[in-house]
Amino acid sequence: MVRWNFPIYRLTRVIAPALDVGNPVLIEYAGIVPQCAALFESIVREAGAPEGAVTNLYISATHAYMVWR
Repeated sequence: MVRWNFPIYRLTRVIAPALDVGNPVLIEYAGIVPQCAALFESIVREAGAPEGAVTNLYISATHAYMVWR
């Protein structure tokens, strides 16, 4: 059983070290949970991260791979 907030936990576990050393992060959430992506991005901004530290890609995984490449 996976808790309802598991995606947020996974995200913070991976993103925290990247932000700590100053790397910006691109996130491509599953299309069924765009609200989680928006919420997480707003939390990071409220915490004082600079603009662009976390950016959500509201696109399919296939398109996200093309952006990443």
